[in-house]
Amino acid sequence: MKKAIELFPDFFLCEGNYEIILKEFGKILIQVDDDDYQGDSRVLLYNDGKYGILIFGFGSCSGCDALQSCQNTDEIDELMQNMYNDIHWFDDLESCKKWVRERDWELQHSWHCDETKDFIQQVLNY
Repeated sequence: MKKAIELFPDFFLCEGNYEIILKEFGKILIQVDDDDYQGDSRVLLYNDGKYGILIFGFGSCSGCDALQSCQNTDEIDELMQNMYNDIHWFDDLESCKKWVRERDWELQHSWHCDETKDFIQQVLNY
């Protein structure tokens, strides 16, 4: 994984740009974001023969968004590592779909969102 200084040579261009970070984790196969100024992103990734699911929150300001609150590239590196560690990796697509099918989504804070239900369907139909 590249360091933040390589991804964001102009530190101020990083503000809220999760797409660059996500592409470091693998090919984005599916991404469903809440259609609001804050919320969750749900991503299905593919990297080196494995499938991964990452769900993370975003905000509209440095007080509620992890990337926007970073003060330097070292903090972005730490955020990227934490995000990477939060990815659920699977050896194959069927194992990934099984996890999505069997997860107790109703215990997740964004279960009520149409975007979560849309993401689940897209993964299961992929």
